[in-house]
Amino acid sequence: MTEPRRRRPPLAFSPLAALAALVCAGCSPLSNPADPDTASMPKGVGLLVVESDFTSSYVQAIDSDTHAIVGDKGKFIDRDPELRRLVDAAGTEHIFIVNRATGTLAEVDRAGTRVRTISVVDDGADPSSADPYDVAIAPDGKLWVTRYFQSTLLVLDADGTRAGTVDLSKLADADGRPEMSAIAIVGNVAYVALQRLSPGLGGSDPAPTDYSSIVTIDTQTTPWIPKFFQKLPVPTPRERFRRAAYGPATELWISCLGAPRSVPPSPGALVKIDTTGLADPQVILDGTQLMLNGKATRGFINGYDVYDSERGWAVVASIEDTANPTSVVEFNPTTRQIVTNIWYARGTFDLWDVALADDRLLVLDRNHLDPAIVVLDASDGSLIEPRITTTLPPVELVLLRSQN
Repeated sequence: MTEPRRRRPPLAFSPLAALAALVCAGCSPLSNPADPDTASMPKGVGLLVVESDFTSSYVQAIDSDTHAIVGDKGKFIDRDPELRRLVDAAGTEHIFIVNRATGTLAEVDRAGTRVRTISVVDDGADPSSADPYDVAIAPDGKLWVTRYFQSTLLVLDADGTRAGTVDLSKLADADGRPEMSAIAIVGNVAYVALQRLSPGLGGSDPAPTDYSSIVTIDTQTTPWIPKFFQKLPVPTPRERFRRAAYGPATELWISCLGAPRSVPPSPGALVKIDTTGLADPQVILDGTQLMLNGKATRGFINGYDVYDSERGWAVVASIEDTANPTSVVEFNPTTRQIVTNIWYARGTFDLWDVALADDRLLVLDRNHLDPAIVVLDASDGSLIEPRITTTLPPVELVLLRSQN
């Protein structure tokens, strides 16, 4: 079911509107002049974006005060990067690029300059043997790193030295690997998503063997012991949890891929998790609702952002032979219905992530002939020129917000 399209009034600025909003009162602007491409960016909003063609990678930064662009800082990141912005208990920000192919964490500053690099590979092992997916910071400053190809989660002290590991093998499926993906820490408790796929490492098209799950770990009590928390209603949770800009801090959101190539296919979904355990995981947006090209799809969600109880946006992808279209849709998080089916569309998995910056949506367009950050009016989905061109296809972004 699709709700009728209607034009919305412009959104008022909310300091919580961007899931990855960065508040930094003492940051000095970059010395570069503003770039003409960034004229469509809201005042006081910048960003950091990682770009990759899965052969080489770049980091591009747009300063929040000057809108100057700093690019080509990616010599230290690999072909398959993830971007995370974290804040520790003291309020200090940390931006990490998770390098999956080479098994490292690269911490960078707001200009994308490397601060340090930390290996998450076991001693003597091949760099590709870890495949880190996600990282979180505990209240004591330790870094918790999920490693997709391993049965152990890695814990690092704040300075990057190894504090230990957490064995998740007993919560894995038959292949012994839990295929851990996203991690978030709420209070003192780590919530870890396990895909539980078969055939696991080396499989060209793995599928869920039974069900995917969330496990919990008390980060303050050693030895660290993982405990089953909840079964996910849809399999294959993706690389990171997010928090909505509204609702209690105990809620986590995650996109689940489903099993789009299984027979019969199982579509993906956007799932909301109550970390108090008082409610079961709730499917907010089901892949069976996602209609592209006038037909039902084996849909899943690449990226999403939620403004309030009535407005959210998702980048919807579907597997349709070789076409594999992607589009931006608006949805209502409370009614769990699509409001507007197609705002901006591309083919072959081109659209990758979306973030709300004040009254504008920033959409990562990975089209290899014309990669860019596309800017849309959040009121009606209309295109705002200019597009912000990127050197390589953009993969993930975090917003950088200034109080200066």
